[in-house]
Amino acid sequence: MRLLTTRIMLGALVACALLLVQAALAPEALGFALLLICAAVALVCAIASVAILRRNKTLLAAGVFSVLATTLIVAFIRVWGLGSGTGYNVMHTSGFGARSDNLLFAGLLCAGVALLILLLGSIWPTAKPGPRSGARRPVRRGAPRKPSGSRPVHQARPRASRSRAH
Repeated sequence: MRLLTTRIMLGALVACALLLVQAALAPEALGFALLLICAAVALVCAIASVAILRRNKTLLAAGVFSVLATTLIVAFIRVWGLGSGTGYNVMHTSGFGARSDNLLFAGLLCAGVALLILLLGSIWPTAKPGPRSGARRPVRRGAPRKPSGSRPVHQARPRASRSRAH
């Protein structure tokens, strides 16, 4: 049985795919807003289901890639001067600006890898809690049986009735 968060995540991903097609056919602000909302719901549910399944290495790997993606995208924004309000003409500046698209593409690639790690971590089947191939089950021995005709050593005395008849 799948977790509820995994089911919600898969539904949000299907909705994202449909909204992406709709946004490509008729770009509107509402379609883009709904696409971002569905993507955010899918991301939160993926993180929740991976955390519930206690896949800490998966969370760590996704966190590393998301930090790397954020760093590269912020570097792209800083190269073009979009993060500051200086107002100079960035198209005519010399330097790294001509090759800064690589920063954006690398950041988007890292973000995609992080999302793929979360997706696979939440839908990958869990290991069945059975015996492993090399492990042997310990033999459990029950309590020793008593002979069928034996009586207990200490017999309880019959209790006197506490009710008093008048």
